[in-house]
Amino acid sequence: MTARPFLDGITVLDLSSVGPAARASRWLADWGATVIKVGPVPRDADVQINPPIYAYSAHRGMSRVLLDLKSDGGRGAFLRLSANADVIIESFRPGAINRLGIGYEALRGVNPGIVLCSTTGFGQTGPRANWAGHDLNYL
Repeated sequence: MTARPFLDGITVLDLSSVGPAARASRWLADWGATVIKVGPVPRDADVQINPPIYAYSAHRGMSRVLLDLKSDGGRGAFLRLSANADVIIESFRPGAINRLGIGYEALRGVNPGIVLCSTTGFGQTGPRANWAGHDLNYL
């Protein structure tokens, strides 16, 4: 008998691109969760969409969707995806998801059981909360 992966049946929407949040989604996928990386629609032909193999395992075993969260259509599509998700991971600066219209209250409106994991380099509150975090800070 083959055991099912530990997180089989769990769906994660990952809005992060680097740092601890991206590592967390990698681990969740390794443990069997369905992870959907949500990335921005490229505005420039030179923008890298697919990560190289050496960066976060190139999103191995994950799906990708590109959405413009600043548009009504992109925001609506994200909320529709959220209705069937279990977890959302984001690494924007504090308040950014609220300004995009996809904050916890909006998410809870489409999925009362949603778990939102918000990571930042310097916490959600305090004098440095709005500072950008980078790999060196996280280390």
